[in-house]
Amino acid sequence: MELFLCADVIPIAEEVNPRMPRRFFDPPPAASMLPKNRADYRIFHEADWYGTEEIARKYFSTASSVYWVVRNGLFPMTPAGSGIRTVLERDYDKTALLPTIDLTDSVWDVKRSGRGDWYVPFLAMSNAWYRAEYRDFEREKKRVKGDFKKSIPVNLTPAPHYPRYYFADQLVTIRDRADFVKKLSSGSYSARVAFIGGPSFVPGNGVVRGVRETANHAVIDVDSEGQTFLVMSVTPHKYWTVTIDGREATSVVTNIGYQGVTVTPGHHRIEMDYANPLVQIGGGVSAITALLLIVLAAMRPRIPTRSNTMPAYEEAIHVVADAQGTHLEPAEIET
Repeated sequence: MELFLCADVIPIAEEVNPRMPRRFFDPPPAASMLPKNRADYRIFHEADWYGTEEIARKYFSTASSVYWVVRNGLFPMTPAGSGIRTVLERDYDKTALLPTIDLTDSVWDVKRSGRGDWYVPFLAMSNAWYRAEYRDFEREKKRVKGDFKKSIPVNLTPAPHYPRYYFADQLVTIRDRADFVKKLSSGSYSARVAFIGGPSFVPGNGVVRGVRETANHAVIDVDSEGQTFLVMSVTPHKYWTVTIDGREATSVVTNIGYQGVTVTPGHHRIEMDYANPLVQIGGGVSAITALLLIVLAAMRPRIPTRSNTMPAYEEAIHVVADAQGTHLEPAEIET
């Protein structure tokens, strides 16, 4: 029986329980082409936007090699395993915050407008140093001799090294997202432009001297000449708090999906802090629940055990029936 079971299961074991060799979880070759200072930049994975295009169907129809296509092509969310940050994601940004949804929709709208270099302003706004584009499928197939486990499906096209925090050299007032799209589709602006919903002014010059970041905190040291506007390529949210030299400052939605703050002349330290009270409350509830479970476990009554003074065995009882089977009485078994 066991032999028949093995003969039935072994041929489909890989299909039922897919496994990968250890090297699959190492950083892919494409990652080695990128600068080592991974925290300083992001990648716009444009290729991932075309999931229904013919070239995407070809790459994702390579049988079991498709897992390697995803890994080697740095498709979301695999770049995180190599410490690489991505931005302007067509799918994952849709499940995040409203500003990211608006920004993603704006990218599509500007692209559909017919502007040839539609991606340029969004790379500049988003701290994107590279743009991932599909390689020609037939050429890549020929290069790897049909073994797509060795393929590199995308080219990482370099862009200017746009910073995450920068001083705008141009402020443009917009009425709404549609006005933002219209201006980008037909106008010409510098790489350091900032679109805001409030009144604009002619900004002065400023220099970012240093940046220190964690997941929910950032410190930006700046020098400002005149009244300036610092753009922060960080998604706006009500739980972000921005201070300038320790005093709370008002950040405004900038470039639809990011935020910015007006800075007065001089040297300043700008700090950003993200603190969600709901997370803190949830953590407190979880901690209290865990403590109660520990206390209840310690107070649980113990199940009594049999006394060690009981005899090791009891004399066996044998039930004997009389001839008519009408009377039963116990009788000891003779030894």
